[in-house]
Amino acid sequence: MGRDATLLLDVGNGFVAREEMKEHFRTFVIGIGGGTGSGKTTLARSLVNHFSGGCVFDLDSYYLDRSQTEFQDRDYLNYDEPSAFDIRLLLDHLRRAQAGEMVWKPRYSFENHTRTGAEKLYPSTLIIVEGLLLLLGKSYGLDCT
Repeated sequence: MGRDATLLLDVGNGFVAREEMKEHFRTFVIGIGGGTGSGKTTLARSLVNHFSGGCVFDLDSYYLDRSQTEFQDRDYLNYDEPSAFDIRLLLDHLRRAQAGEMVWKPRYSFENHTRTGAEKLYPSTLIIVEGLLLLLGKSYGLDCT
């Protein structure tokens, strides 16, 4: 589909053009889940480019900060389970973004297993949430249906 093509969205009462999306949705949230290396981040970036904007919440940014854990002990922690993430912070940020507020998304270092700062995410009508365990989201309060 070309950049100038009109994307049609099914909103239950027929199809509407992308430009009319704001009239039908306050925010449009897309959840992308899948395994490591499956293309989640690539798809999220492609959607942001296609829609000329949006904000992306990647679950990797919400790993718990392990700066209080001894460095040598951090390698023994399981990072592939829901308890490895700060889900409360993610949910708070998603709610605030949907309400039109700017949020400070954590920046996470896989090298040190710590947070290294934060970046501003500005509100958008398109919010994308992507991550390895996103499909298990209902078990910790994140419902992308």
